[in-house]
Amino acid sequence: MYEKSLPAEEAQARANTWLFAQAREFARPKDACAPASQGPRETFCVMSKHDRLTRADFRRVGQGGRRIHGAYFSLLVSRLPEGRRGPRFTCVVSKKVSPKATRRNLIKRRCREIIRPLLREVVSGRALVFYAKSGAVSATFGDIERDLKALVRKTVGV
Repeated sequence: MYEKSLPAEEAQARANTWLFAQAREFARPKDACAPASQGPRETFCVMSKHDRLTRADFRRVGQGGRRIHGAYFSLLVSRLPEGRRGPRFTCVVSKKVSPKATRRNLIKRRCREIIRPLLREVVSGRALVFYAKSGAVSATFGDIERDLKALVRKTVGV
């Protein structure tokens, strides 16, 4: 007998028998509220605006500065333009490092998370640009952390 020929209530009751008795306890009740709207929420900022390097500053920094090389990252250290305060930084991961955006974003998130607490060690008025190398794709969080800490410590004398 096909479900098409059954009354709607009986078909519905039969569909519910497919669920295990335990699973019914965890099923969403019919009178449950709709999921929360996708509207404005409390912002979660991984990298504050104060610490970010703007596009204009990034272009100026690229013209000069000193490069320091590590195992997984290269660091370009330069002075910030007049009127800018505090050390600012950015992480650059090119498509040459990884063609997949998810891998590039993972490297950038790891870089930002490691650098945020280290900014206190950097001299004010410095711009730091971290360029990922291809080895960063397969590196662990700990490997990247050791490399970035070593690079930041080398900036003290710059």
